[in-house]
Amino acid sequence: MHRRLLVCALALMLLAGCSSAPPPPAKGTPAFYWQAAQETFAAGDYRKANDHLEQLTKTNNEFSDRGLAWRLVVCSGLLRGALDFAEKFEFGARENKANPTPFRKQVNDMRSLAANYAAQLLETWRKMKAASLAEVSLDFPFPAGNTAEVPALVQVSRGILIPPAEIDSAMKLAFQRGLVLATTKAAGAEDAAEARSRFATRPVKVPGPAFRLAVAESLYEASTLFDSRRLDRPDVMKTLLSEAEAALSEAPEGKRKKDLANKIQEALRKSSRKS
Repeated sequence: MHRRLLVCALALMLLAGCSSAPPPPAKGTPAFYWQAAQETFAAGDYRKANDHLEQLTKTNNEFSDRGLAWRLVVCSGLLRGALDFAEKFEFGARENKANPTPFRKQVNDMRSLAANYAAQLLETWRKMKAASLAEVSLDFPFPAGNTAEVPALVQVSRGILIPPAEIDSAMKLAFQRGLVLATTKAAGAEDAAEARSRFATRPVKVPGPAFRLAVAESLYEASTLFDSRRLDRPDVMKTLLSEAEAALSEAPEGKRKKDLANKIQEALRKSSRKS
């Protein structure tokens, strides 16, 4: 009898302890989307994390500044992954002259997705640049993966068509690689190993001018999708190049800035001659 009472008392104590835990964030609130983005990003579902960050950054809230910086990095990484994926299939179409059609379909589908990420990148940057950028907080875990080429995409670039299941896996790895590269740039690190070590302590604080340099590089990279060889949208290309140039104007001096400025000017000259 005493033992049963003791068990009941312990159960009541456990229930009381559970009831005192803070409730989860209400669905649809900024806190909900912030937590959801953290969970999906940590799980490697970067596209879903981007969806949560999109909802989070629609309003001004306590997570806005960190959310915009995070989304810029995510959009940059997804864009980089999509461009690389499309490029490898474009190479494959040239190599596999006997059956280029399935390769070209992947190129078209992925370039369409990349254009969507380019638009999101531009939209997010326009929201963020209006705020103070003396210092940017990167408050998210360093993405899994590394910067090595995706083996399946290397095969594709040689004209070898891989099965649909491998295509899906290669796409995920391409996005993962893109996120590693984008996060490394955003953190102002020399390589992924250095960036990963910085993310051992969060948030990672990045000087505003250094972050602007990373943004300018991403905007320039996005502009290449719209050149005459790819989607042929000179109007969109010029817009992205102009935004890249403006972001670059406040970046720190150095070789990266100088090289990028030359690339932007050359691209603007070419687009002007063809318009």
